[in-house]
Amino acid sequence: MKRPVFHSFEEIDNRLQILALEREICLETIKSDLALALTGTVRHGVAIAVKPALKALAFSWALKTIRRKLLKE
Repeated sequence: MKRPVFHSFEEIDNRLQILALEREICLETIKSDLALALTGTVRHGVAIAVKPALKALAFSWALKTIRRKLLKE
């Protein structure tokens, strides 16, 4: 990688300001990505926890429906 050549302290200062802004943008992006990842993880965890309960509930509803149909006949 080629080193940049600076001709004045002003150029160095400008470059440092640009790097600081780029770093700030990267940090905000990482924070945002992490928040989204954690939200997704929580949603996934809830889905894993709720799925068996929903299956059991659907099964019990199916049994109730079958019983009602059998009792009508």
